[in-house]
Amino acid sequence: MTDTETKLAELRAARAALAEASARRLEPTPDELLALEERSLKEDTALDAAQVQHGARAVRMVRTDAGELTSESAEELVKASLIYPSKVELDKLLREVPGCLTTLASVCVELAGFRSKDIQKK
Repeated sequence: MTDTETKLAELRAARAALAEASARRLEPTPDELLALEERSLKEDTALDAAQVQHGARAVRMVRTDAGELTSESAEELVKASLIYPSKVELDKLLREVPGCLTTLASVCVELAGFRSKDIQKK
């Protein structure tokens, strides 16, 4: 094996180890699993009550990871999650490209909810 091939193998092994460590950090904790089950039972109970009251064919459940966002709550969510740029720079960006708030809030919701999706798959 040449020096280049050895170095390439070492780099690939290091990257694989990092990917494995990252994947382990995505695994839900027992507390997260418990919270999901409690939320699911509450939602299922509400669905059952709605079906009894309105008829099973008239009711559908849509499961979401977050509630409805107003522009104010979306901006609050984005600012609370902000790492970079500064809040002053973000305010400038929102004035220049107001539509990006929806995209930024969607990413925050996705990041907040990705664990719920991963947990539900198990």
